[in-house]
Amino acid sequence: MAGRRREPEKTPMAALQLLAVLFVLSSSLRLALDVFQARLARSACAGVWGFKMFADVLVEQGR
Repeated sequence: MAGRRREPEKTPMAALQLLAVLFVLSSSLRLALDVFQARLARSACAGVWGFKMFADVLVEQGR
């Protein structure tokens, strides 16, 4: 049909937006995991006291 303009597809843009959101979420999770691992390593370097205190709390709670 002559004279009719075809509207651009919206699906590719939505797919790109979804990929961008997933990338940001995965980056955030990766950063959170890195922070957690760094804190865990720092507490492990501090000695056994941190673990003993944690174990004592678990024993008190009956776990």
